[in-house]
Amino acid sequence: MNCLFFTSQKAIFGPTLFRRIVILNKSLLEQRCTQIIRQHREQLASKIKERRSEMELDTTDHYLIYRVLGIEEEESPKIDIYQNIGRFVYKYAETLLENLTKAILFETKGGKRIHIPNIISQNPGSILSCV
Repeated sequence: MNCLFFTSQKAIFGPTLFRRIVILNKSLLEQRCTQIIRQHREQLASKIKERRSEMELDTTDHYLIYRVLGIEEEESPKIDIYQNIGRFVYKYAETLLENLTKAILFETKGGKRIHIPNIISQNPGSILSCV
């Protein structure tokens, strides 16, 4: 995490004061990042558990297509569960990285959120960014 703090700040604060600020901010930042990771991990686990329960009630008519394509019958449920889990993993990984990036920029560089109008298309109307 030391790479988050740039040497240009040393000139502003002086070496001793800078080290104290970095240690304080690093500790708070690590706590915040750990909290974000824990939250995303719990949400993902909950979503996977919920989807597994829903899938038990789903029809398996589409397994016929799998068999036509040469997929063994016992592989069909595995394909479905991994496809569903994979979709959630990618979604939560994207959100996790976005939230960690925001936290790091806000804590270390005094970042703030801005909305940039989308001039290319109508959806979405604006893009949330950090500066």
